[in-house]
Amino acid sequence: MRTDNDQYQQYNTNMQHHIQELNDQINQLTQTNNLLKSKQDEKNLSDHSLVLEHDNLQQENQLFRNAIDQWSNRYEELRLKLEQMTKTLTEKDEHIIELETKINNSKAIEDKNPLIETKKEFESDEISNLKNQIQTIENLNKQLNERLEQFQLKSNHEQPTQTDEQQTDSILPLNSNDQKQSEQHLIERFNEVMRENIDLKDRIQNLDHVILQLQSETETIGDYIILYQQQREQLQKRYQEKDDYIKQLTQDRFDLQKKLSELEILLVHGLNIPIPNSIKSQESHTEISSKQNETNSSEQLELQSEKNEQLGTIDQVISLNTDKIPSSISLPQLSDETKARILALITELAQNNISSNDNLSTVKRAFVDKDFYLCSTCSGSVQWV
Repeated sequence: MRTDNDQYQQYNTNMQHHIQELNDQINQLTQTNNLLKSKQDEKNLSDHSLVLEHDNLQQENQLFRNAIDQWSNRYEELRLKLEQMTKTLTEKDEHIIELETKINNSKAIEDKNPLIETKKEFESDEISNLKNQIQTIENLNKQLNERLEQFQLKSNHEQPTQTDEQQTDSILPLNSNDQKQSEQHLIERFNEVMRENIDLKDRIQNLDHVILQLQSETETIGDYIILYQQQREQLQKRYQEKDDYIKQLTQDRFDLQKKLSELEILLVHGLNIPIPNSIKSQESHTEISSKQNETNSSEQLELQSEKNEQLGTIDQVISLNTDKIPSSISLPQLSDETKARILALITELAQNNISSNDNLSTVKRAFVDKDFYLCSTCSGSVQWV
């Protein structure tokens, strides 16, 4: 009995030890289970945060794509405007060349006053149009510069955000290859846009240089136009002086014809010669021509020849009539009044002849000036057109 009891006690102690071990194992298992649950919760939280971060990154990626699309659209607009500006600049160059050719041609046809006035109006209109177009180009350049500055500010603002995104990508490694490719594509696109922006700035600087050249050329064209107007005014003054001189010559011619006819009549009456019909018609012709107001430039050159013809006709009439008079008949004596009048007419004719010769010799001096086309800005030899 004692042995059974000892065995039973020993068995009981063994069982207690075994139960104690089982309880320890159960406690360990519960602790490990709690640790696993906590780790699972932490993992779920980290997965949720990663999903949220992934969504945020996708949204930012979409925003970057939209911004790049907007920049590309703005770049296309700027490129189209630059093409339009280049076209307008080429048109301005063509207009300037046409204006220079028209100014050179206008100097060759200065005698045609209506055409000169029409060309002057046309050139003034063209110059005003050029100034307006240059003003519009300057405004466009200002707008382009402002837009480029805005674009540069936006690009500088977006660049640190992109670097932050790259840092977050390096800190939080994502296994999606699509996102990495999209980011690389964004970086390449951004670099391309920046290079195109630099090219645009270079083109705008070239256009500014061309605009400055156009402004200087328009100023030179304005100087040429002012010089042309001054020369045209001088020509008009000289033409007016020439017209006045021709009027004076015609008046002297009429007075000379009157005096010649009067002298001829006095000689005929003094010699008791019948007045021929040619003298009467000539006298009536001088009276009619004295009433005319229109003058002709060719009368200046014909004045001396007409004087010679008048004197020749008088000599012919006197010689013919004196041949008809018999030699036996003595000529009647002229009165003192007639002699004085004939002497006065002869002296006046001599004075008129001397003054007409002096005037004819000074015509070139009066209407031709060697310093006419000289100015402060002209250079080279003077060409007479």
